[in-house]
Amino acid sequence: MKPLPRGEFARIFGGVIILLCVLLGVLAVIHALALSPIWCKEADGAGWIGAIGTVGTLIGTVWLATSQERQKRIDAITVAKLHAARLQLGIADARGALGKVCRTLDQCVRGEVDGRSYAEMIKIANDLPRWDAAELAVLVPLGKGLAVKLAEASGQLEYTSKVLLLGQARHIDLLLADRVEMHAKLHELLKGTCQFLEDALAECREAVVSLHFEAASE
Repeated sequence: MKPLPRGEFARIFGGVIILLCVLLGVLAVIHALALSPIWCKEADGAGWIGAIGTVGTLIGTVWLATSQERQKRIDAITVAKLHAARLQLGIADARGALGKVCRTLDQCVRGEVDGRSYAEMIKIANDLPRWDAAELAVLVPLGKGLAVKLAEASGQLEYTSKVLLLGQARHIDLLLADRVEMHAKLHELLKGTCQFLEDALAECREAVVSLHFEAASE
């Protein structure tokens, strides 16, 4: 089934909220009437008018607060989608560059490694993007999944750079078996990092598709 456009959904939701508020107001008036019969003293008329006015004010206040809060959520989600669209190409480039590191590490596991291999991997790892907390916080309205994946990927990339620098420094001293074990563990870690980036890229693409759909439906 085709999803409702954002504006149409907001109108329907707002109508439901208004209807509920009106029903609550009517129930409040009926309850008051039941407790104080309509044939009470004429002097009580002003009190009735004041009570009805209070209910109307309450309904208006509830609707205004709900409408403003809903608009804030809509705006935050839109900003998050735009931010995801901006990150999309960087994530794709990072995934491709990390694939090169993984292929080189695979050669290292087989013992086919030299100083140039380390230098190339370190340069690639250092050039890969990192996403800080402030940048990731913007994505939270889309759900925490995308922000968490990029946060974990950033941490793993930092760790990768440190391990590669250590491996380069101790390449001569380490026994072949120790080097192979280190490369194998790092290779396994980066396979997970690649998966995080692929999942994040898929979520960014979904956000971009959603933006195009919303723009077309306005």
